[in-house]
Amino acid sequence: MLNLSVAGVLEKSQLSSDGVWLLLVEVAIPDSDESLRLVHNNEDITWNGYTWTAFNFKLGDVKEDNKGKPQSVPLQISNVTQTVQAYVEEYSGMTGTTVTLRVVHSQHLDNTTPELEEVFTVESTICDNKWATFSLTACDGTLQSCRDRSNESRYGGEPSIPEGGLYA
Repeated sequence: MLNLSVAGVLEKSQLSSDGVWLLLVEVAIPDSDESLRLVHNNEDITWNGYTWTAFNFKLGDVKEDNKGKPQSVPLQISNVTQTVQAYVEEYSGMTGTTVTLRVVHSQHLDNTTPELEEVFTVESTICDNKWATFSLTACDGTLQSCRDRSNESRYGGEPSIPEGGLYA
């Protein structure tokens, strides 16, 4: 079950509100302390001490394999200005980069804890003149990754085998 803050539960339960739920995307830039911080909104916002730039992006549906196992989530970020493509070209497609998705409410931007937060890894990238499409994977194949998502029952490996391999 999704755990929302008290403010989040109240906003969710209202019949009408002046505020909106905002989707934030934070793309870690390799070898840098800075991140690309975007908000799916028509104006920039300030949340958690950072300015989040209004930008057009779309989050697709979770893709599953033939056994129902989640594989990836497509994230399309507008590439009309070629801003994102510059990062993609400079950092080898940004493969392996961390992408964090967060949901916050516009009336409660003073709350530094997001209502929802998911961390993904960029698996692959495709760019054209309109979109930079990142294939995001949530699972790195470890038991700890499943535990972080309270989903141990779907772990497909053997928990007693140590991670990282054994070298002789």
